[in-house]
Amino acid sequence: MRWTLWIIGLFALAVVAAFGLGHNHGMATIFWPPYRVDVSLTLAVLVLGSAFVFLHFAWRGLVGLSQLPQRARRWRFESKRHAAQTHFQQALLDQLGGRYVRVDKSANKALVLLDEVDGFTFLSRDERNWLAHLRWLTLWVLAESRQALRDVEGRQSAVQRWLQVQSEHAPLQRTEVTDAAALSQARWLLDGREPEAAQSALHGLSRGASHRTLALRLKLKALRQAGEFVAALPTARLLAKHGGFSPEASDRLLQGLALACLDQCRDASQLFKAWSDLDAADRARAPVALRAAELGLRDQVDPTWLMERLNRVWSVWSEQPQALSEAEVHAFVVTLTAALALSAPDVKWLERIESAHLRQPRVAELQLLCGLVCVQHALWGKAQSLLEAAAKRVESEALQRRAHVALAQLAESRGDDAAALRAWKRAAQT
Repeated sequence: MRWTLWIIGLFALAVVAAFGLGHNHGMATIFWPPYRVDVSLTLAVLVLGSAFVFLHFAWRGLVGLSQLPQRARRWRFESKRHAAQTHFQQALLDQLGGRYVRVDKSANKALVLLDEVDGFTFLSRDERNWLAHLRWLTLWVLAESRQALRDVEGRQSAVQRWLQVQSEHAPLQRTEVTDAAALSQARWLLDGREPEAAQSALHGLSRGASHRTLALRLKLKALRQAGEFVAALPTARLLAKHGGFSPEASDRLLQGLALACLDQCRDASQLFKAWSDLDAADRARAPVALRAAELGLRDQVDPTWLMERLNRVWSVWSEQPQALSEAEVHAFVVTLTAALALSAPDVKWLERIESAHLRQPRVAELQLLCGLVCVQHALWGKAQSLLEAAAKRVESEALQRRAHVALAQLAESRGDDAAALRAWKRAAQT
């Protein structure tokens, strides 16, 4: 379409020139004392037009010659910038591909070219921001590769140059770059098992960045490595609230942290404090309450406090026996029988256990627990029958051994040495 309009315009110009100049009888007189030149008006117009065209192209030629050095510098700038970007892309590709040795070569070439490009004085502010950003990303790739190669000194040298480049960014980008640097450094320090240094790096995050999922994950990992499980619990809850983990993983994580908090206790006062620091959801977990009861039994705390914890476990296990693992069931049976032995026989517990056994007669662990409690209440005949049946049915070797030991003690109490010897032998062989 554009060429069609040009052709139509040229034809129109030709027609106007033919009619205007072909029948023009005018004259033009040029006075140059003492001379006088008379020429036709058509010739004068053609000469003036030709002179204008000549002067126009001559001026453009002079302007082009004067701009030639600047255009040459711009060409060198674009060429070096393109080469630097190509080397950076190759370094990034090698980094993603696991070729960490090649990353060093490509990244260093890119940095050399970027330093040369930075020497041009005609660069605009946007171009300098772009150069600073590309140099920062190149140093990040270089530091990542050296971290993967466990070259701590090389990584630190790259980080030092990296921190110097941060100040070259625009103010709006500087905060984001600083946050990215802090997150990367914290991750590297955690890989090197330096949780205190990683926490210091995370303290440098801006207010908005400190609530991001990645920052919370790194903070949680640092606290767990440092053994600060009480401080790690709120962070884990915040991650679970914002969907940082799946519901199952969040539940396992919170339970593991709560158990770790209790395992750090060395006496009864620490146990009470750790238990009070847990929130209601953590205290309601059966494995957590069971661990608290085990530690309380070890530290010889008040039996009433023990039974409160064991009540939580019983309310879960009596309704859902599969809610506890095999090891937790064994620990519960042992802890409950030991806790009941610390005080006078409690008929309510006996009735509670018997009713649970009647509701779920197929649960061998309930049968064993019922037999052990019957021993404490001096119900010898019923205890023996329950224990003999449970010893054959229970799958856990530890619980089998517990049943045989109880049968041996029953036999000894009634003076049957032969039966006691057989029971002790089975306990030893289990």
